[in-house]
Amino acid sequence: KNTQGGLRITDTSVSNASFEIRPQTGNSTKMFRIIDVSAPNSDRFNISASGNVGISSQYPRGKLDIRFAGAPNYITFGSDADNPKVEFFRHTGGSPSHYATEIQMVSGDLVLSTAAIANLGSHSYSERLRILSDGKVLIGHTSNIFNYKLAVFGTDGGNSGISASRFSNNT
Repeated sequence: KNTQGGLRITDTSVSNASFEIRPQTGNSTKMFRIIDVSAPNSDRFNISASGNVGISSQYPRGKLDIRFAGAPNYITFGSDADNPKVEFFRHTGGSPSHYATEIQMVSGDLVLSTAAIANLGSHSYSERLRILSDGKVLIGHTSNIFNYKLAVFGTDGGNSGISASRFSNNT
C-alpha cells in the first residue's frame, strides 16, 4: 500500500521498477490511474469518471486517447452527435500547440476533415473529402448535387472543378 490509498508493485530485479495503481481524488477530475513511479508524472493508463480511457494520456478527451512518446502527439477515438470519429493531433513545438486531422462517419458517409493550427480542444474542422455510402467521392463539397462518381469542386461555390461519371444508361 502507498500513502495515497493505492497499491504499489515493485520489481526489485529490474532496478526497483515500481508502478502504482491508485484512484485520483481531491479535485474535479476523479479517475483510476496506473503510474510509473520511477519516472515523475508518467501516467501509463487512466480511466476517467466518465469512462474515457487514456494510454499515456493523463486526461483523456475521447473514449480512447493514446499519447505517443516524445512530443505530445495523440490519437483520440470518440464521437460527435452519435457520429464515430478518430482525431489525429501532431504537436507543433510551440503555441498554438497542435495540427489536427479528423476521420468521421456521418450518416454512413466517411468524411476527412482538417483544422488550422490550434491548441488542443479548440480546433475548428473543415471538410476536405467525403466518400458517400454508395462509393461516390466528393472533394470540396458536402453533397453530390450532380450525382457524379467523382466530383471535385472549386473554391467559387461549385461553379468550377472537375467531375467523372460514366456516360451511359448504366450510371
